[in-house]
Amino acid sequence: MSHDRYLIERVTDTVLALPGNGTVVHRPGGVEQYLADRRAVASAGDAGLRPVGAAAQAAVGSGAEGTGGTGDSGDIGGAATAASAGPGQAELRQLRKELQRSEKRLESLRRKQSGLHDKLAAVGADYAAAAELNDQLRALQDELDATEAEWLEIAERLEG
Repeated sequence: MSHDRYLIERVTDTVLALPGNGTVVHRPGGVEQYLADRRAVASAGDAGLRPVGAAAQAAVGSGAEGTGGTGDSGDIGGAATAASAGPGQAELRQLRKELQRSEKRLESLRRKQSGLHDKLAAVGADYAAAAELNDQLRALQDELDATEAEWLEIAERLEG
């Protein structure tokens, strides 16, 4: 992964794609989802096939032909979707719940991080207090990184 993608994944909360046809498409999976969707649409176009899943949503959002409506799982198409080895409805619900829990945890950790930053700014010349707050910030950042990785893993499983 290039440093640009890494930076985008770490810094942004939302990724919006501009597919080139005058539309804006939300990509909750970030840059990786955008690139995977582009590859799927390109390969489906080359093979004369219709894309399924997130790639189909991107194709429909970009004006390409779709085969049906969207369901809760985000898959488009009939037999191709049924034949795919995707997760069942119960597993999708469970993954969505896990994703929501991770998102709430991330929000909570970010609020704590903001509070620690405010405290750190207020300590002034008290180096011992600043060192203690810095240690807390580092531990919190490690927890935040682990929670973000968990969120990304759940999001990938949900899309797959």
